[in-house]
Amino acid sequence: MSSQIDFKRIAEYDEEDISKAAEEINETTYILKKNLRKKIKMYEKLMGTDMQNDAFENITEVFEKIDNSLGFTIYKDLHDLSRINNGKNIFGIDEVFKYIDQFPIASVQWPVIGGFYLFDHETEKNLIHPGTYSINQEQFFGNLKFYSVIDDITTQQLMNPTYNTRRHDHWKLFLNLAVAECIGLEPIYEYYDLKDPSKKLETQKGFIIQKNGTDIDIRVEIRKLFKMIFETTKKEVINHNEKKKDFPDGEGSLDPSNPVWNKLSEAANKLTSSIKSLKNEFPIIIANIKKDQINFTFQEIRDFLKSISEFDEKVIPARSKIESMTGGQGLVKRMSKAGGAGGMEKIKEDYPKWIFEQLRLEEEVKAKKDKNIQKLPPGNANPDFDPKEGIVKI
Repeated sequence: MSSQIDFKRIAEYDEEDISKAAEEINETTYILKKNLRKKIKMYEKLMGTDMQNDAFENITEVFEKIDNSLGFTIYKDLHDLSRINNGKNIFGIDEVFKYIDQFPIASVQWPVIGGFYLFDHETEKNLIHPGTYSINQEQFFGNLKFYSVIDDITTQQLMNPTYNTRRHDHWKLFLNLAVAECIGLEPIYEYYDLKDPSKKLETQKGFIIQKNGTDIDIRVEIRKLFKMIFETTKKEVINHNEKKKDFPDGEGSLDPSNPVWNKLSEAANKLTSSIKSLKNEFPIIIANIKKDQINFTFQEIRDFLKSISEFDEKVIPARSKIESMTGGQGLVKRMSKAGGAGGMEKIKEDYPKWIFEQLRLEEEVKAKKDKNIQKLPPGNANPDFDPKEGIVKI
């Protein structure tokens, strides 16, 4: 397809983009339901065997495939994940497993204009009183919508006194004018001394006032002022949206009320259901998957360091040094992934604790083995001889 949705924010999607994005999420769901489930099931069977690490490596490969998929990226964009994880972003599928039960139902939260249902005058005379009414189709004038999304948000800002007090005053003044004209009222114009507001200099009534020998139509002035503050606020709303993309706007973007947006929500909620299902099927493995992944990464780091003579297995060298070696770039990427929000720095911080614990355990095993050899009968140099059983282990 021509649409490059991987370079677009969701608010900039057109109808083709939305369909493509839904397909990408569905593809990620398929990988999780079929491929990842198969790998976890195999890992479950091989736990405790020599093939366990190989089986877990297969899981991490699928994790990486999901994490790098466009569908997973779009899926995360449909949720405010920082709210779920105490202000921190959620990066990989392993972290999603941890927090999935807190995920809300996915939806595209665009502001939508509800409009106003309008019926003929006789019907409205009844509807303003509580009760149950039967309305015929011919009595319905339609659903009236005056604003675009931008206009509606602009109006909401003007109605909010905390946004700008003076503009809110102009909004109320304009509203008062509309009501007064509708019910046949004229304003009372009171003119004060600004230095001493207790002194009323003049009082007039009506929409036309005299000021410095000139007739001024207050209706024109109020409308002019309202248009000014409306356009000023509207520009601010547009500028904010260009940075934040809180709602679709601009050439090519799809109207926020278009039901085709539901395709994204439906695809995302199917993926959520699949993640929860997999977590419920393998609760113990999923609960420990992050820890297993980190331990697997630590072992991979150790094997890498031991394979290069200039490295010390107890110390992770600089990133640039690792990346300069064959296979180093891929290892750095996996280290960053395993570290979660802390990235590679988190792994570098925790690795020394792990490696020294491994060395301690290995030393204990070696010491125990040496002690057993010393206990063997004289002349028996076979370390696999078991004196209790009187047999040689093969």
